[in-house]
Parts: sequence; C-alpha cells; structure tokens
Amino acid sequence: MNLVHPTPPLEDDLVRLDPLSHAFLEQMHGLGNDRDVFLHTYVEEPFDADDAIVWLARYIQGWQDGSCAGFAVVDAASDAFLGFCALVNIDREGLEAEIGYITAAAARSRGIATR
Repeated sequence: MNLVHPTPPLEDDLVRLDPLSHAFLEQMHGLGNDRDVFLHTYVEEPFDADDAIVWLARYIQGWQDGSCAGFAVVDAASDAFLGFCALVNIDREGLEAEIGYITAAAARSRGIATR
C-alpha cells in the first residue's frame, strides 16, 4: 500500500519535512560519514556512496510499499539541509511505527530535532 506525501508539506516557521528523494543523495552521504552518527545509530563504518544510494532507495521504496517513510529536514526559509527523520519501520496491523532521526552536524544544538 502506497503512502501519500503530505500536502501541504509538514512545516512550521523554522523547518520543513520534505519526502526523501534522489535530490538529497549528497546530504545523506554526508550524514552517513559523520563520526557521531557511527557512534549513536545503526549506520556502519565505512559508509560510501553506494551505501548512501541503498539507504536513500530504502526510504524511496518505503513510500511506495508502505514499509517506511523518510524525510529530509530542511530550513523553511533557505532550504538548507538540517537532517533526516523517518518512520523507520511501519507496522500497519499493529498501528505503530519506529521513529528515527539524525541531525546534521552543522544544525546540532539548535533544537532542530525537537521541532
């Protein structure tokens, strides 16, 4: 079952959640190479461009098959990439989902994840 991208996009006065697409490949690759991400998530080191493609493809496919939904967190005014958040595993029968997020290094300590 397909998931529908939110219309209008989910946003407040500071951040917007854009459904993940290939447009965010470079930024996702950067997240995957952040030392703190290795320490505090399931992302494994080394993380190369192919790993970023697979990671991104998982969330793009997830929108289509209903298994997960990934978003790029962007600055609402400048469109700068601030991080990533996702419904990592969606259990439709159980009506629950696991939520995960990673804030980009340059956006940390600004309250982005708590928006």
